[in-house]
Amino acid sequence: MLTKDREITDLDRKLYSDLIDFLPKILPEYVIKIPVKSIDGVTYMKKGLTSGLSIIISIAIQSDNKRWIHLSCCRRTNDSGKMRLPNYEDVIWLKDFFVSDNRKAIMIFPEKINHVNLGEVLHLFCCLDEDPLPEFSGFREDVGGGKTRSI
Repeated sequence: MLTKDREITDLDRKLYSDLIDFLPKILPEYVIKIPVKSIDGVTYMKKGLTSGLSIIISIAIQSDNKRWIHLSCCRRTNDSGKMRLPNYEDVIWLKDFFVSDNRKAIMIFPEKINHVNLGEVLHLFCCLDEDPLPEFSGFREDVGGGKTRSI
């Protein structure tokens, strides 16, 4: 995250521009973009009947020298404002809406020494530069060009 202690660089501006290009241009009425004056990322709220889904989306060049989108989300309850862990449907919606059907997104469970927990938040990551992941669906191309179940 950028702080006021550090000057914004041309790379920061380029990455932010890449992030804006990546994000959906039209939002349904139940998704609100929260105006935050920051180059760190973009914040959204998905309105719900009982609680809202808070979403922060940012971009960074990671140790593989590729641009990765980072999506984080948590549920906020209406009564107390406390956070709670999003459910599976929330994460699927987040991936489908912001990442799309044409890209993979991953959730990482790091080694215990690198685990960070800052609340009831889940995170997805999506590489913008290429698909660095193998095919885990259990299907593989066979010699004739068809798909064969490998699992």
